Amino acid sequence: MSRRPGRPVIGHPCGVGHLGRIKNWMLDNIVDAECVVNVDDDLHYVGIVLQEPGPRLLRMSEGLLVNCLHQVGQCASDLGTNLFFLGTGYPMRYQDFNPFMLRTICWGGLVGYIDDGQRYDESLQYHTDIDFTLQTLAKHRRVWQDTRFTAVWTVFTNKGGYASVRSNEMLNEQTKKLRNKWGQDVVRTGQYSKSGRQVSIRVPK
Repeated sequence: MSRRPGRPVIGHPCGVGHLGRIKNWMLDNIVDAECVVNVDDDLHYVGIVLQEPGPRLLRMSEGLLVNCLHQVGQCASDLGTNLFFLGTGYPMRYQDFNPFMLRTICWGGLVGYIDDGQRYDESLQYHTDIDFTLQTLAKHRRVWQDTRFTAVWTVFTNKGGYASVRSNEMLNEQTKKLRNKWGQDVVRTGQYSKSGRQVSIRVPK
């Protein structure tokens, strides 16, 4: 049920499947919109990165967030890409001389899509955001990550989502599928963490 009267709520049918399929359903069924923004249920808030008197986040109001997303989406559209997203909750990493990134993984806490027919690979159960990023880079050569704003969310500890099915075996299998699809020079693996083996990408310019 919507907490705000007058705003429609569309629920996807039961049995759609894993997150990649759910996001495809969303892209297929939300029409008459310039773009679609996906917000994970574990998102706490979106903040503006401030540098004075020290690195910190100023929590956005709803109105400011809507305006922010319009601006960030317009930047992506002007750049000629279909994918935009925000920073990832670490104000200490912000560099005021490099406020956006064009060739980085789109993590899925808050993601905007300018629909051009691109869809998630439903053969992948995990790493779907990495695969979608690589699809965009192959097609448009760039994404738009605006690090002036950051999405703060909790991952790997909440109930629901992949929490009940995530295992090292599953993650290793899905990482292998991703590397077989894009190549080991593009999809690279690192050390293990609580979320499994770390995955990064290296895309030729």
